[in-house]
Amino acid sequence: MLGVTTVDGTPIIGGDMPSFATLPNRQLASALNFIVSLDATTKLRWTSPVFTAADIARSRAGKPLTPLQVHRLRVATLDSKHC
Repeated sequence: MLGVTTVDGTPIIGGDMPSFATLPNRQLASALNFIVSLDATTKLRWTSPVFTAADIARSRAGKPLTPLQVHRLRVATLDSKHC
């Protein structure tokens, strides 16, 4: 079913991801580092930071990326830093 996710066994229907646009660069980098550190079983895959506040500031200063561009950057970052 579209728009359904399960968190700790509880289905959440139709929830939207909140915007992270108002988070300071440091907090957004911390959130992203936590997310990318987990594998599919929620175990930590690595502990070194992937994103810094400076990375977030550079991204925010540039032109918005398309979803495909974001995907390509994510793959390239993971390949270069952790594979």
